[in-house]
Amino acid sequence: MKKIYLSLSILLSSITFCNAQIMQASVGAGTTSDAIKVFVKTSTPIGSAYGISTLQFDIAFPTSAASPVVTLTPNTANFPGITWIVDPPVIESGYKHYFITTAANVTYSKLDGSETEVFEFRLAGALANTLHLITLPDGGITTNAVFLSTSGTINSNGSNLYFNRPGTSVTNGFSYRANGTLGTFGDAISFAILSSVVPVKFTAFSATKKDNDGLLNFVVENETANTEKYEVERSLDGVTFDKINTLVAFKNGAASNVYNVVDANLANTKNNGIIYYRIKQIDADGKTAYTEIRSIQMVDKGGLSAFPNPVQDYTNVRIDVLENTAITLTLVNAEGKQVMTKTLQAQKGTNLTKIDMSPLAAGNYLIKAMVGAELKTISVIKL
Repeated sequence: MKKIYLSLSILLSSITFCNAQIMQASVGAGTTSDAIKVFVKTSTPIGSAYGISTLQFDIAFPTSAASPVVTLTPNTANFPGITWIVDPPVIESGYKHYFITTAANVTYSKLDGSETEVFEFRLAGALANTLHLITLPDGGITTNAVFLSTSGTINSNGSNLYFNRPGTSVTNGFSYRANGTLGTFGDAISFAILSSVVPVKFTAFSATKKDNDGLLNFVVENETANTEKYEVERSLDGVTFDKINTLVAFKNGAASNVYNVVDANLANTKNNGIIYYRIKQIDADGKTAYTEIRSIQMVDKGGLSAFPNPVQDYTNVRIDVLENTAITLTLVNAEGKQVMTKTLQAQKGTNLTKIDMSPLAAGNYLIKAMVGAELKTISVIKL
């Protein structure tokens, strides 16, 4: 079994460049949420093309997860005619290391110090920001190290292995020995890893009332394997929100996805005033994002409420109407039996009437109000 230490191995012949890291590597977001792209560049502009006998990378994945299927997509425009070999993962220092190397010599001809994409590496089902381009301490004791070599002498100090780019976090530790074969052993890890993932984008969110239900609709873009779920939150005061529903993200590869939620029987939640809603998006890595707040106004031509609720003796029924109309109130017990009926002529505006519930047994009851041709219902608890 090959012992894997380091992320990038460059063996150069007939080049002498002491105590500097002339070749550097980094990572960027891939085309999917479980992939990264690997880049290289020279730390300074160079005068002529390099003939690299070996180009090697170590992409590490936490050992806590199963080994996913590996897909490697070479950038043939930048490195034409190169065959890449991916070794089976080796466990070391808490990571599964996927050792990736070329099967033939490489010519590197980008002379201006700008980056070059090498390949895209994908672990199906993983999260891109768990993939490390990594260098472990003491890597210089093997040939799997980042160094420049002439006649087998190590000339680089290993403290500038990786370069920063947008969305990437880099740690450059002293990862192996410097100043030749008799130099000091390295004692620090180096790595490059994605520090940010493109978040889901909410492109629409609406809350409307239909009959006595709240209809919520929201549309998202950028949904990836990292998008785990959406929580629907409701507030009665616009300040404190509670979760009322959870939706698992579709993650179907579509450019956008539409979600619909029904908050049923709003009158049981709040008979009068405003109900507020927002959507909380949660990623698999724990990151969250919120929509703006939307609201539903609960006062309409047949607004119905009861107070106190729960009730011991009398409850006051409030009915808001926009025009004079006849109203029939019916009280129904939990078995569906009608226990009281009351008719009144409501006037435009707010109307109050009392219902005596003192003779009734404790339990749940429904007050049904026929306002014109529209039926309104609320729940009342008898103590």
